[in-house]
Amino acid sequence: MYMPQSLWTYAREQLDIVVLIFSNRKYQILRSEMADVGVPDFGLKAQSRLDLDNPHIDWVSLSQGLGVPAAQVETTEDLDRAFRTALADPGPQLIEVLV
Repeated sequence: MYMPQSLWTYAREQLDIVVLIFSNRKYQILRSEMADVGVPDFGLKAQSRLDLDNPHIDWVSLSQGLGVPAAQVETTEDLDRAFRTALADPGPQLIEVLV
């Protein structure tokens, strides 16, 4: 959730950019930072604050709502196809990769 405003800028400026989101439904970087400062385990309530699945973020709808065409993929074959398509089309594109 650090970048939605950039999608709007990509659309407004019609930038030829492909955004890839590797969607694991977690703020994994924050979990890793907690471990780095000596807190590898913390309570269930704190853990739930680092999950992005209640409600989950619909990146495709969010992107489209900001004017950037988007697709969701689950396999490497689908990613390859979507990425090639995105590179061939002018303007910004977003691909959400479910992991």
